[in-house]
Amino acid sequence: MSNCFNSGINKIFVMSQFNSTSLNRHIHRTYLEGGINFADGSVQVLAATQMPEEPAGWFQGTADSIRKFIWVLEDYYSHKSIDNIVILSGDQLYRMNYMELVQKHVEDDADITISCAPVDESRASKNGLVKIDHTGRVLQFFEKPKGADLNSMRVETNFLSYAIDDAQKYPYLASMGIYVFKKDALLDLLKSKYIQLHDFGSEILPRAVLDHSVQVSLICLEYVFCKL
Repeated sequence: MSNCFNSGINKIFVMSQFNSTSLNRHIHRTYLEGGINFADGSVQVLAATQMPEEPAGWFQGTADSIRKFIWVLEDYYSHKSIDNIVILSGDQLYRMNYMELVQKHVEDDADITISCAPVDESRASKNGLVKIDHTGRVLQFFEKPKGADLNSMRVETNFLSYAIDDAQKYPYLASMGIYVFKKDALLDLLKSKYIQLHDFGSEILPRAVLDHSVQVSLICLEYVFCKL
């Protein structure tokens, strides 16, 4: 949340799952009662619910959480000129200026931009990995590969301006679960093309790289993020 405010992003939707009472209370007290000036923005909690007549009311995955509330986003878009949407996971600690990520996304004219960090082999299999070409375009996305699949996702990171020693130490590019989507691309993926798929990392992104312009935004080697 603080990264959003510090990046100048002031319209935020928070998707919360079951057992989220304390989270919802924290957001309400901190951001809705805390005297924060949102200008023309706001923070809105969109909590999953499960009714007897709708047993699948809980979010089935990251993409499904957005799909279930896509009507809220579309209602907001109908009153605002919005071109791009930043999607963030809530299980990491890090500091980032999201506007630099958005700016690269716009400059690349990408449909999707994935923020990635170089990692060593010990951490690679715990993350979604990408393979890219020399322009930074994503050629393949693989969620938490193992064995031969893991080895196939190695990247020659020396062309990314890393020192030779660093390129050998960090031969994988891991998704941070931080994405920028063109609004129209996101709506097409969730409402039309992949309406039965629920997760970005394991289902939608591996397919989207085949027919969309998907780019990476790399962070520096000194950057550290902690996955909770």
